[in-house]
This record gives sequence, C-alpha cells and structure tokens, in this order.
Amino acid sequence: MLSVKLESLDLRILRALMEDGRASFRKIAGKLGVSTPTISARVKELEVLGVLDGYRAVVRPEKLGGQTLFIRVRVEQGALRDVVGELSAMEEVRQLHLISRLNLLVRAVFMGVEEMQDFLKWVSGLVGIVEYEDYALLETHKDEFPALIKDGVSLAVDCFYCGKKITEKPIKLRLDDRYHYLCCTSCANLYREKYRKIRDAA
Repeated sequence: MLSVKLESLDLRILRALMEDGRASFRKIAGKLGVSTPTISARVKELEVLGVLDGYRAVVRPEKLGGQTLFIRVRVEQGALRDVVGELSAMEEVRQLHLISRLNLLVRAVFMGVEEMQDFLKWVSGLVGIVEYEDYALLETHKDEFPALIKDGVSLAVDCFYCGKKITEKPIKLRLDDRYHYLCCTSCANLYREKYRKIRDAA
C-alpha cells in the first residue's frame, strides 16, 4: 500500500483545527502566516482525501445521564459481515471496531439500565455471535482526539475512481485547481471523462 507524505502546512492546519474546530480559515491563515484561500484549498484537499472526516461537537453522554458500555464480541467464521451490519444499525452503538479477525469492540451508550439490559439480551440472541463480554465505563482518565499528528506522517490513498488502495505511484490529475488521485491510466481516463460530464451538466 502506497503512503503519501503530508506537507508541513497540512500538518499545521490539522493541528490548528484539532485545537479549535470552529476557527475560521481567516484566523488559521493569520496564525500560520499564509493566505485565507490557501487554507481553504488545503482543507478542501484534506477533506477529499478523507483525512478530515467532518466537524463535530463533543457531547459527553454522562452529562446527559447516559451510561457508556464497552462490549467485546466474538463472531462465528463467515458471520462477520452480518453481525457488523446488525450492530451498525443500532442507534446505541456509537463506535464499532474490528480488533482481530473475528473480534469486534463496541462502544455503546444507554440512557437507562433497562435499555442497556434489553440491548445485551438482544446481543446474546444475535445469530453469528459466539460470546461477548461487557464492561461499564466507570471513569475516564484521558480522552484525546483519535489522530496523532506528527511530523512526517503519511496517509494511505484510495483511487478516486475505483476506490481501491493505490499500491504504486498515483496518477495525479489537476482539475479545477485540485489534485485527484488515480491508481492507473484506465481509471484516470474514466475519471476525467466522468468529471467532464458532471462539470458540463452543472
């Protein structure tokens, strides 16, 4: 899998947004000593590449009377996709991670004991689950942003057309002042034609 090294400016922008997600591009530009359009363009590029995945308020469930539960779930061979689909559809499930080939880690939030018990009863009867263990969150001693921004960090690039991981040097198309990353000449040609049609129809 190919990794692309992020530029120093990109890293500084990410750090600034992690410090204050509501900061304006003008404020970030002033802090970093570049123009506002430069910040706007780089943020858009980071969004397109999937590095920036949205801007959300951090709401503490315990402040609203909620209880957080971590659940380790082991699934049967061949049942992973179905179990992931079932768990993902549940509103109470806030995070769902694959932590080994057949083990999932669930973070769920409940607004009452009865709701929690009903959920665990449902999990115990879910087809494809071999066993599960649940742990109630008692205290949080550290809760930082998921990403760790260090100098020299790289990102994995997916082809903008077929969606597959790019394993060789990517083909970079510059369209409307933005770079678009493709895995091969075929995808690049198809993507360029698709992009042209969408732009002409706008």
